[in-house]
Amino acid sequence: QGQEEDFGGLGNDELIGRSFIDLEDRFDSTNFKHYMKLNKVPIEYRPLKQDTDAGGTLCKGNLEMWVEILDATTAAERPVNPLVEPPAIEIELRVVVWTVRNLSLKLCTDENGLQEESINFRVRCQIDSSVYKGPENAKTQETDIHFGSTGEGEFNWRFVFSRIAVTTGVPVDCTLHFTIWKVSHEGVVTGTTRFMMCESNLETKSYCSKTAARSELVEVSEEIALQNTELTKLLEKEAAGLDEGDGATFADDDDESDSDEEGLERKSKEIPPAALMEVLLQAVPQSQASSSDHKVGVGREEPNRNPVLLHPKSGRGFREVFKETAALIDGVMEGFANGKRRCKILVALFLVIGVIALLHYIKKNDCPIIQANCEITCPTCKICRDKQDVKAGRLCYYGIVGVKSCIANPYCNIREAYGKCDEPSGNKQEQQEQCIAKPPDTTVIQTQT
Repeated sequence: QGQEEDFGGLGNDELIGRSFIDLEDRFDSTNFKHYMKLNKVPIEYRPLKQDTDAGGTLCKGNLEMWVEILDATTAAERPVNPLVEPPAIEIELRVVVWTVRNLSLKLCTDENGLQEESINFRVRCQIDSSVYKGPENAKTQETDIHFGSTGEGEFNWRFVFSRIAVTTGVPVDCTLHFTIWKVSHEGVVTGTTRFMMCESNLETKSYCSKTAARSELVEVSEEIALQNTELTKLLEKEAAGLDEGDGATFADDDDESDSDEEGLERKSKEIPPAALMEVLLQAVPQSQASSSDHKVGVGREEPNRNPVLLHPKSGRGFREVFKETAALIDGVMEGFANGKRRCKILVALFLVIGVIALLHYIKKNDCPIIQANCEITCPTCKICRDKQDVKAGRLCYYGIVGVKSCIANPYCNIREAYGKCDEPSGNKQEQQEQCIAKPPDTTVIQTQT
């Protein structure tokens, strides 16, 4: 008689099913003896049956096994067949975070203790599993930041946890821990975080086991409710205070007989979660997930497929990321539109300064476009100057000053007595006499052996 029992509880084992095997029938079987001599006994699949209250039996599964019947001499000569644990089947978990809604901002306060109207936040996911064999630095992953949220968030972000080993007959422990973190204003640059707003756990062992058994994709969409203990207590106090106020105005004496337990149970049902998050969970066999046709990237990176994740339409724009700068610009533009003279003058001044600064970055003839080049406007400077000074921008001048500034420019190398930029006359040697020092001859290269 063989039987399987559930050892989930100590001292309270529950019979799952039993199967009876006639050993004498096998020992007397010619075929069985033949296979025993060849050391090739057949593998049997025995039904596990359980008696029902109606007097029948119910099949609770199958027992994979084999039987060997040996005499003492043969048993001493023949080694025992080694029993090894079945190989693990590796699974890859993919979690897509679509959106977050109804995120409570009651615990988000500014420096004055007032509740903030909008926040920046991100979602973090961590895997907790003893059978996780993937990279250690990939156990905790997080999304990008949604800026300027008033309780809603859009991410379209994929978490990928590879190589979760599932072994037949061995319990699987695999939990995903989701948290939402408020990101400080300085965190926009540094990535630091303020505090965790809410959290939730998602048990995934059933999905992993099902994928390992079927060797196919298991996909499920869920809306996860995230909780915060401190927020729940605050909401319970607010609900209790509201109920007491209502009771003082409308309640009759008979209503006082209601039990506190019923009141607390009713209030707990009315307490909303801290946030609701829409996710897509996929459990994929690792052999399939690692193939070139099915591999996916983390976040919104390539390969971006199954499903394709688009860049969010909200929470990533200039006004959300730099809301203070955007508010300042809006104020200036509003003042300009309303006809305030002082504001218009300031806007015009800023625009002029911006245009002038921009023109200094645009180059033409080795000088900013807003400046002229002495090499072009002053022929004498072109003869006497050093070509390296041109590339360094030392021959540039503002046109409003006039071309005479080239004569005073020491990099033009013009004799003060000459003092003009007209086209020099005479041969090359005579022209170079107008220079303070003989300019380097960059067209001839002399070598010595």
